[in-house]
Amino acid sequence: MKKLISLISFFLLINTISFAQNIVVSCNYNDSIFKLLPNEMGFDVHKHRVETMTGDYTILFDNKNYKSYFFKTSGSIYYKQINKKINVYKVINYYYDGKIESVDLYYTPNVEDSGVNIGISKTFDKNYTLTEEKNYDKGYKICYNEVIPILNKLIGERFIKKYEIEIYAVSRVDLNENPTLKPKWYVSIQGNDAYHKKIKKAHGATYIFDGITGKFLNKRTFKSGY
Repeated sequence: MKKLISLISFFLLINTISFAQNIVVSCNYNDSIFKLLPNEMGFDVHKHRVETMTGDYTILFDNKNYKSYFFKTSGSIYYKQINKKINVYKVINYYYDGKIESVDLYYTPNVEDSGVNIGISKTFDKNYTLTEEKNYDKGYKICYNEVIPILNKLIGERFIKKYEIEIYAVSRVDLNENPTLKPKWYVSIQGNDAYHKKIKKAHGATYIFDGITGKFLNKRTFKSGY
């Protein structure tokens, strides 16, 4: 029995290492939130009384830098960790028996539930076997943590202060789904009433950047949402 436990621990350790090493180091993936830890391969459904949950989420930890909680849907349990310092969150999806199903990483400058996929996404079967892996940084040299500073440099600090630019949303071309397209980042911003007037009463503007060079390509306004 001890041998079996040792083998399982070794498998989980190897999986943790590979998850970290497959990520582009220049994109600042050193924080622990980017790692799939051995104790995250399973979820204790009895300890957290999942069977009594009604769909509301249960907070496990929350302070100025980090937050974690879990919630369930009709077919899955989700465990979410948020690093508020770098605006990155990890979502681990578990089967109802507590075995891991998938793990995804997201970057979101402002709104927790509208992030863009980053890094490595993994999917497992009920035997803990890795069945699918996606690298959302594939084809990109400009990282998630570089694109907003590139925009801010383009529009300038004076512009940001004058129009009170505080709301950002980031998206990009997914080269896993669209391999024939060019890598592009999209950064949408909203500002104060003066800014809305400046852009002819639109709700905001989206700036488009080359995903390899960071070069500004185009800008367009939008009437509602991002």
